[in-house]
Amino acid sequence: MRSNIISTVVFMCLLHNSILSQENSTRIKCLDEFTKTTSGTAYWKYKGIPYAISEDLLCLKSNHQILMRVCDTNNGQWIPDLIECKIKINKNLHCPDDLFEIRDVGDVPICLKISNEPQEFNEQFCYGSNIIIPMDLTNLEISAISQFLLKKNICEYWLPIRRKNELFPYEVRLPGKSWRKEINKSLKHLKNNPNEHCLKHIINNQTATDFKNQIVAVDCHAFLNAVCIFKSERLISNAGCPSGFGALVYHPAVCYGIDWNNFTYEHVDLREYLKKRNWLRRILAKYVPKKNQHEFFKIDFLSHHLRKKYIIIMSIYENFKIVRKGYKSIPTLSKKIAKSSSAVKMVLEIDNSSKGLRLVIYNRKYLWANNNSYVGVKCFAFLEYGTLKKARLDLVWENQEQSYSIFNVNLVSLYRTEYRCEGHSIFEFQLISTRLFVDFNRNTVPGFVIRWNVSCMNTNFAHHLCDEVTVKNLRKLSESIYGNRNLGHIFIHDVRIMNMEWIKNKYVVFWIHITAALKVTAENYVKELAFGHNVPEIPKKSFAFIHIKIVLNNFFFNFIKNSTFLIRSTDYCFSERSFSNNEMQNQWTTTRIGEIATTKKLCIQKNGMPYTRLCLGDFVHGAYWKALTQPVKCESPKYNTKVLHDLQKSKMFKSSPEKVLLNVKDLIANNKNNIVPADIFFISKIIQSVLNTHSSNLSLRQTSEGSTKWKNAISDIFDIYNILLGIDPNVIKMSAELNATNKLLRSFERSVDTLSTNLTFTQIDNGEELLVSELQSETIDYDDIGVSVYISKFFLYFSINPSIANVSGIALFANNKKINTHTKLKGAFKNEHYRFLQVNHDINDVVDEPDLELGVYLPIDLIGTLKALTKEINDVIVVIKVYSNDKLFQQSARSLISISRIVSISLPGYSSNLPVPVPLIFRKSKNKEVNTSGSCQYWNYNSWIDGKSMLSHFENKKGKALCFLRRLAPTGYFLKKNNSIENHLKINETSLNANIIYIILLTCCLLTYIGFLFYKEETTLSIYDLSRSEFINFHIISPRTEHHIWSRWNNEYMNKIQVRTT
Repeated sequence: MRSNIISTVVFMCLLHNSILSQENSTRIKCLDEFTKTTSGTAYWKYKGIPYAISEDLLCLKSNHQILMRVCDTNNGQWIPDLIECKIKINKNLHCPDDLFEIRDVGDVPICLKISNEPQEFNEQFCYGSNIIIPMDLTNLEISAISQFLLKKNICEYWLPIRRKNELFPYEVRLPGKSWRKEINKSLKHLKNNPNEHCLKHIINNQTATDFKNQIVAVDCHAFLNAVCIFKSERLISNAGCPSGFGALVYHPAVCYGIDWNNFTYEHVDLREYLKKRNWLRRILAKYVPKKNQHEFFKIDFLSHHLRKKYIIIMSIYENFKIVRKGYKSIPTLSKKIAKSSSAVKMVLEIDNSSKGLRLVIYNRKYLWANNNSYVGVKCFAFLEYGTLKKARLDLVWENQEQSYSIFNVNLVSLYRTEYRCEGHSIFEFQLISTRLFVDFNRNTVPGFVIRWNVSCMNTNFAHHLCDEVTVKNLRKLSESIYGNRNLGHIFIHDVRIMNMEWIKNKYVVFWIHITAALKVTAENYVKELAFGHNVPEIPKKSFAFIHIKIVLNNFFFNFIKNSTFLIRSTDYCFSERSFSNNEMQNQWTTTRIGEIATTKKLCIQKNGMPYTRLCLGDFVHGAYWKALTQPVKCESPKYNTKVLHDLQKSKMFKSSPEKVLLNVKDLIANNKNNIVPADIFFISKIIQSVLNTHSSNLSLRQTSEGSTKWKNAISDIFDIYNILLGIDPNVIKMSAELNATNKLLRSFERSVDTLSTNLTFTQIDNGEELLVSELQSETIDYDDIGVSVYISKFFLYFSINPSIANVSGIALFANNKKINTHTKLKGAFKNEHYRFLQVNHDINDVVDEPDLELGVYLPIDLIGTLKALTKEINDVIVVIKVYSNDKLFQQSARSLISISRIVSISLPGYSSNLPVPVPLIFRKSKNKEVNTSGSCQYWNYNSWIDGKSMLSHFENKKGKALCFLRRLAPTGYFLKKNNSIENHLKINETSLNANIIYIILLTCCLLTYIGFLFYKEETTLSIYDLSRSEFINFHIISPRTEHHIWSRWNNEYMNKIQVRTT
């Protein structure tokens, strides 16, 4: 008896013997047949192979199995003879089967995601949805959805909307274009209680077709069904997927598409395709290029008794064929789980060219987006308590891979405001956000923070501020302060309530921001911008500032009687007095938030550390002093400390900053063994003050005399740095507790950048010959190639203008006795020499050299991109600083060991976040026996971090590492601290020093005997070396092929080694 439905596998097993025998016998071709169904006609055609799939119409055998017939060429009969052709298998026609589908509601079907049972509010449940009831639906659609839900006994359900508290607006909590969109209050039909921070939708049907929809506030811990709405036309997205692939918007990291290039993606078989057929067809129709829409791709394969293999292929129109394997290279229906090679990261920063705010996004392609008009990010300004304002984004530049994107953020307030940008990645909708960033480029009229405590014990005084706190009442409060006549001689620019706190139902604490100026001087305030450090400057008109504070103090004292208050600055801690144990009065100097202050009169502890006090705070709550935890007892300071303290407080900075630095240099050079941590602290503040003087004094920048002074000052800063590196390491370590080393490093980096942009650095008189000899410093200018070099004992500096001779980097090499070099270095670099790197030749030529210690250059496409981004007409200046060690880079927790030089690259006037990576090559260690793998790390002025979105690195077996930097900061190669490694390094260093002594003695003896024989030849060779070109050719690395180029370099490098060995 013939069966209507028999498994294809069974036929293959029953007929394999007869089919195998056909190879040596006459084949009888099966005649073409057709099967009529209600959906059309399916044709069965024999095409020279034993298996056949219906054409024109796909016949299915079961839900996830295609119907296949076998041609028995012994008798020319199809098996099975009688068939039943099933057509429809999926629950839904347009929506995925895990959703519910509503059709006949217009041109676009609606898909519903419904929770299995009532639950508390779960924000993530509807992530990926793009519709909110009732705002985004027509009356017809609302009616259809309501009827459908009522049939499932769901008459109320969660909306994807929530608020922070009763004073904040209700916000949409769906990633995408509607993220944090404020909900119109008129949509709520019932008054909400203070603890009801979520919204639900209630369906009330008045008639069979008329539904009354109510949106009501509810406690977020209530139990309701969750209902999410999707329109089928927006079910598919390709954010983060390979080209030609797409994914469901609520599973955005699982991408499907056709692999035309035979990559190693996961194969999607026929069973999975049939299961997900309704929406996979939508992906294929949307993302398969037009030129490929009639091509076939592999969907599955068949094996016949291990003798022959066949492939099932199909087109996007579901035309199926079976062909022999190996017929030709065939594309494959594939699945790829999207993964990012580096993290998705966003950075808000000041744009140095436009003086505005800009957003840098790394790997934007992995940010979730449900339509092409949405960039994946929304930026907000926090104007006041409970009020967000969207800030528009304008795309400035983006590379093809979307690994680096720059947007301008349009500012929305005239006064300082906190900004934040938010988006969601495609990886489980992880929230990606910037830190809160205060736009300090706004008006610098003095800003105050009032912490105002209003008692709620007697509501006769403050009923509207305790029991009926509403946005309307808060605005009335702001207006009553803004327009009050009792403010006397001050002019109020702005009043904002930034935060509120309830304390045990007894007090309401208001945090109020007031921007004010004296009326007589209000017109004199201008917008002073502080771009260099992104921090406000301490007001120069202290009298006006203090007077405003007094007026505000008197005003709030009388404003509401049953209240207390305190007044803070938004930016810095006010000067404050305290008394020591010996009843000595100490005054803490005015200090910015985050900075460490000292007393006005010098006060030193027994260990040589100054008494300090940290200024704490943030933008919303203002600045305040950290509480003193120990009694202050001042000891007599050392002579050095006293002099440095007095210099730091002197008025010489304005007239003669170079004299101040010269005094500092002479003092510490002659007293290196007596330096204490307090000295480094005061030195760092002196250098910082000198730089501030330079930036605010036009005569120092624009006159010949001022330029000479500044050159001398910069030279002294370099010398001070070299002197400090020679002092006791324990002193440096203790000074790090005062943040002195970080201040010194920041100031040093700033001074170098200033030198590179404002001055032509030439040899400068360093003072006494003895000091010059000790510091071992000199400068060399290569005017013909646009390079200036400063050489010293512990530090190298290169200022390069690539537009002159295409030089954009440097390389350091260990000296080789076989090759004489004329670029003699000094101090810690005495066994090395440098060469310049151009931009137009191969990187392998440099890396292959066995004596390479480090190399760094700027690719020409980076330079071109930077100029295009900023529309700068001035040349890009490349500044490269090489530190001999990490002595001043004091880690908060020393968990890493440096085994390389520290290299710092900067581009004065440009962002430190780069659109194209900079390659940096390190030899990991001079000790060849230590081959432990480490990592490239950059300095964030607190610790060394790997910052995987900012840099990546590769290594080879010859002790060299290649770092790709996307952020310009001091960078080195580090190992994790390990006692065995650390001891190994020390032991080998001791052994090396001992061996050097024997080598030197032996060399001296040999040179004494044969030296005179080669005197003439050596002299001639040295002259030849001095006259030959210094250029080493270098090649541009595209950021798209970082890994490819490194792999190629490594393979070529190893091949060369094998050839040489052979």
